[in-house]
Amino acid sequence: MNGIRLLYYQTEYPANTVCLEAFQALGCAVEAFSCPLANEEQEEVFRPMICQLVHAQRAEAIFSFGYFPALSDVCEKEGIPYLSYCAEVPCLAMFSRNIGNQCNCFFVADSALAEEFPLRGARKVYYLPLAPVLSVKTESVGCIEQTGISFAGSLHEDNLYKYFAKLPDSARGYLDGITEAQIHLYGYSLFEKLLEDKILEILMQVVSIEQAKNNKDKYRYTIQHFFLEQQTTKLERSRIVGRMEEQFGEKFRFYTQEKLESYGKGYTGGLPYGEPLAALYHSSAVNLNITNRAYTCGIPLKVWDILACGGFLLSNYQADFDGLLEPGRDFVMYGSLDELAELAGYYLEHNEERGKMAREARERVLAEHNWQRRAESILSVIG
Repeated sequence: MNGIRLLYYQTEYPANTVCLEAFQALGCAVEAFSCPLANEEQEEVFRPMICQLVHAQRAEAIFSFGYFPALSDVCEKEGIPYLSYCAEVPCLAMFSRNIGNQCNCFFVADSALAEEFPLRGARKVYYLPLAPVLSVKTESVGCIEQTGISFAGSLHEDNLYKYFAKLPDSARGYLDGITEAQIHLYGYSLFEKLLEDKILEILMQVVSIEQAKNNKDKYRYTIQHFFLEQQTTKLERSRIVGRMEEQFGEKFRFYTQEKLESYGKGYTGGLPYGEPLAALYHSSAVNLNITNRAYTCGIPLKVWDILACGGFLLSNYQADFDGLLEPGRDFVMYGSLDELAELAGYYLEHNEERGKMAREARERVLAEHNWQRRAESILSVIG
């Protein structure tokens, strides 16, 4: 259904602009708009205005990154598809009041999430991996000296797990134990099975979550993805950063927006998303991806960006790599902290082998995994 008249709701998601341009390249007449839709009061104000915009533009569908109930209401009323790309995790959109609207077409960047949406009433859900937003100029590829090992990302030092401090020792010990175990396991969530009702009942007495009030399923989801998985990410990343600093010294560089006083010389502050980060990915000999544990199976945007920038990628396992990116061809995968350190040291010294893999992976990603292809997939579901 290329060439449709599409209303495009503007958000702050990094791929907002490149995706809009991809729809235009496919011949869509795209009308971008923005308005605040964060709460029910704003929805009430702007819903009729959006309906007027649909009529004025003779829109045939609305697209947005993320899910906005007001947009779904408009599409349901007007009888047009709502194309919602839930690209980020965790995703509370599954608990929206109108998730079951007939107009809704959900696209999610984690295949595990694609299985969860229908359980909560969504009718049309499609797994759609992300694509790169960042890139570097072709003439710079292979011309810039690549040095050192880099990791750019949050350590999640100040996460919500701190609110568990008032739990009884037995409950806190149980949660500490399964969080520690999860660090060593990829592609499967222990929390799904081990976050038992009796633990939830204790948690609900100590940790109040207003958004999940009177909704035990939403409470469980929030505890798992916003508390436990962020703590798992914190523990894993802090240990990897510590090991890298200890073993590689000044050859390791660590970039984060967090203000951390306890880290060594490798900590250099944060880089804004855009050209500075693209330059880092391209100029680093080895780029680390330590996936946020909120992604059960999905490939985070960072992976696509590193590869598109001609950077060499060393990443943990994610189930969604299968069929999209090939370990040993497009990137190198580690399975433990010791293996990560060993592989980082090896590829730091083997320039030719590392460079060849990075260059060829960049070409494949830009040709096969770009936003025009993703936009084609989105449009294909509406005919």
